[in-house]
Amino acid sequence: MRCPTLSELPPPPPGKTGWPWTEESPQLPDTMPDGRPWPKISIVTPNYNYGQFIEETIRSVLLQGYPNLEYIIIDGGSTDNSVEIIKKYEPWPVYWVSEPDCGMYDAINKGLRLATGDLIGICNADDLYEKEALRESGCAYMSGGCARIICGGCKWFEVGDGRNRTLKVKRPSEASRFTLELLPVMNHINALFMPRSLYESVGGFDAGYRILGDLDFLLKIAMLQPSMTVTQKVLYAYRVHEVSFTNSSQGRPDSRWPIEKRQLALQWLNNEGAHPEVTRFCKDMLASACLWLVTRSVRERRWKQAARWLWEGLQGAPRAMSLKIAKYAYRKSRRRASVGLERFLGAGGLWGMR
Repeated sequence: MRCPTLSELPPPPPGKTGWPWTEESPQLPDTMPDGRPWPKISIVTPNYNYGQFIEETIRSVLLQGYPNLEYIIIDGGSTDNSVEIIKKYEPWPVYWVSEPDCGMYDAINKGLRLATGDLIGICNADDLYEKEALRESGCAYMSGGCARIICGGCKWFEVGDGRNRTLKVKRPSEASRFTLELLPVMNHINALFMPRSLYESVGGFDAGYRILGDLDFLLKIAMLQPSMTVTQKVLYAYRVHEVSFTNSSQGRPDSRWPIEKRQLALQWLNNEGAHPEVTRFCKDMLASACLWLVTRSVRERRWKQAARWLWEGLQGAPRAMSLKIAKYAYRKSRRRASVGLERFLGAGGLWGMR
């Protein structure tokens, strides 16, 4: 499918301007400058009750001006206006369905099984692709070798006063390889475009995870040590909002996040064939999760539980846990000293003691 033009799409809602409402990426020619056909790119969008965002997401995919797009939307049986909006754009997605599923990663797996593209990207229903993201990815894929992962920058933004406000931008290092050195920088799989063969080789996402299925997937990919092409262009925009799956009770209640981190770390630490970099990364992740659980248990005065989490962290990742405890204690001591100094000066300092 060739991407439609702005004039072919339904008009934007009143008051909506800019990308991707009233702006579009330039339409690309049918072939690349060297005469080769553009690689087919499949985009999968999972959605559940994100009707307030999904139209902007759909338009950011369709207005890429790309000549060889396959767009798949998997809705989990939304009860808001999501389906109504998807139907509004029904002539363009190659496939869409609305039916109950077992969560976000199950929905992504459904889409991946249907995808036939050379490259595959995942665009969540509350996020956006930046202008010309597909052109950049297609060019990088053809120039770098067809087995390569394409990695670009990721932008975090929020909407305020009717306009998008950029919070931060992260770009991978030019020297990055697709190993664990990349994960702390690019912890969102959405800024990556991967050959379909890589998804098939690891069997998709583990739908047993609610939050960290993408990290588990990246660890599986990292074990394969694939080559990667890095671009400094920002490809993806991650929306920060109160009902985000990873920032709300839908996805990240206080206890779920560290529990899944612990579960994932232990799963990989028990894998005898894990790459040394994966093992180091997971020890750090286990220590981080255990320290979080220790501090929460102390706040709740559950001393035995705190001791159990502390022992598990020290036993499973002694060096990482010790370092995190030392850093945590240092930050706490500095904070207490700062607060004490403020109170002292607020009381008049040395003059107040006379």
